[in-house]
Amino acid sequence: MPDFTPSSLCVFCGARFGTDPATRDTAVGLGRLLAAQGITLVYGGGGVGLMGLVANAALAIPQGRWLDRF
Repeated sequence: MPDFTPSSLCVFCGARFGTDPATRDTAVGLGRLLAAQGITLVYGGGGVGLMGLVANAALAIPQGRWLDRF
């Protein structure tokens, strides 16, 4: 199977953080990974909870790209 890297990825997360700190760490890690790989984050524009963590982590890296209207 050939390697495939998407150009964009739609993410939907909760507006709360949850009770397990590992969930928060994973959300931040996902945002950083998307940005580092140059994958555009597509999401609904929420800036709170897990969705906010993913988005803010992606945008904290200079090459991070996001699209909040779909």
